[in-house]
Amino acid sequence: MMIEKLMITLRRSLAGSSERQRATIAGLGLRRIDQTVEMPNNPNVRGMIAKVGHMLKVMTKEQWDEKAEKLEADRALRPPIVFKHE
Repeated sequence: MMIEKLMITLRRSLAGSSERQRATIAGLGLRRIDQTVEMPNNPNVRGMIAKVGHMLKVMTKEQWDEKAEKLEADRALRPPIVFKHE
């Protein structure tokens, strides 16, 4: 089974990085820390990830969906927080 989509998240700051690394991050469509973009799984994108992989978190679309479902299920189990002011 071929992975079609990758979810790429910027995890580290661009401070102290070279201009080439900044250009690569911009080429992936990332601007802010914790921003996530969906990109196709092709050699061009894989090469960009290899150059700045230490600044990124990469997941497949399937892994991303599983994580989102788990987070949603965990939120549903939590009771609401109620504050009483007297």
